[in-house]
Amino acid sequence: MLVGIESILALAAIGAAIMMIVVGLRRRTASVARPNINPSDDNVIATNFYCLAIIGLLFFGGSFLASLVL
Repeated sequence: MLVGIESILALAAIGAAIMMIVVGLRRRTASVARPNINPSDDNVIATNFYCLAIIGLLFFGGSFLASLVL
């Protein structure tokens, strides 16, 4: 039963990360270039947290799936 819960959590984490990637790609503006972007801008910080969430979910799901196999 624990293996089943672990596999469901792992697949859900990977699915959530892929969904976040798709949503992030749809929100990106392709034609607007902003010169002199301030690194402490709220949009930049939010994007960094968004990217860290995607990486964390992929790592979490991948490590759970690896623990199932090994």
